[in-house]
Amino acid sequence: GFGQTERAVERALENNHPEEQTAARSQIAQILIVHKQDELARQTVNLIAEDANRLLALIALADAKQKLGEKAASVAFLDEAAALAETVPQFAARSGVLNEIAVRLIGHGETVKAREISRQNLDLICEIRDESSRAVELAKLSTVYEHANFEVSESEKMVLGRLTRSA
Repeated sequence: GFGQTERAVERALENNHPEEQTAARSQIAQILIVHKQDELARQTVNLIAEDANRLLALIALADAKQKLGEKAASVAFLDEAAALAETVPQFAARSGVLNEIAVRLIGHGETVKAREISRQNLDLICEIRDESSRAVELAKLSTVYEHANFEVSESEKMVLGRLTRSA
């Protein structure tokens, strides 16, 4: 077995650089997933202070589960990440993460969930004040729609119309 897991987590906690601390915790959690120590991986991710960084770590855990062929566990991590995304105060950053989650859900065949997240993301993009950031996030979302072959609904067309008029 891994054996030195607790020591690795302790070493990550001792690091005085927040970015390095976060990266180390995320990497340790991914290794724990590979070694089937899911509960310890979860605890390690929960040690990450910032929601945005914890969110990225959850997506990384979902990716690790997907590589292991554990679709249900991967989707569960993505669902948790989607819920946590609500806590990210920067709208553009939140939008980018929602796109990443939607793409992964599409890869799992979870198109209904991906569609819901994408629709929420469209509403979120309307809240982005900076025009260039709004345009970038809208372009990213359009690639999600294209990748999944989502048809733009009438209500979405109305939202897009408001966006183009406000630009």
